Amino acid sequence: MRVMRESKRMETGDEEDELAELQNKRYGDGMLAANIAMYTSVGMLALVGITAQPNAFIFISLGLVLLSISMVFINAELAKVVDPNREYPSVNDKGYAKKLMEMSDDGERHIMLQGLYRAFTSISMLLFFAVLALIGYSVLTGVSQLAGILIILFILIFTNAQYMLSIRKK
Repeated sequence: MRVMRESKRMETGDEEDELAELQNKRYGDGMLAANIAMYTSVGMLALVGITAQPNAFIFISLGLVLLSISMVFINAELAKVVDPNREYPSVNDKGYAKKLMEMSDDGERHIMLQGLYRAFTSISMLLFFAVLALIGYSVLTGVSQLAGILIILFILIFTNAQYMLSIRKK
């Protein structure tokens, strides 16, 4: 809500730049919080569903998942408030990512691509170690985690192939 209130303030010069930087930080923090809430609520739904908790907990968890997903979409739309001078694509648009890249300048693309590459390498490494941990867990406990292992390996193969095929020279 602060982002929306601050977007109505009329500033000039350095104050305008400081306000824009503050709004961008708040927008990023809000998006991070909404994503963490979404992943946590999905984890909670999995936990209460798998451990056979009362139905009330399942419905509460499902409600939190839906609420957090809606917060992700609402927060994504706030980009238009943070920077009203730009024509942001709708988050519901099929080509959202492509359109967002096209409207960004070279500096913005460079920052996005640096972040995406860091995230890609981190995810690849973390998923690989998750596979090793699941293998170790399966061996030590005798409880097969083969389905999870195969799903994670498929994700690793798919994302790495997608990355390599997109950057190789055509």
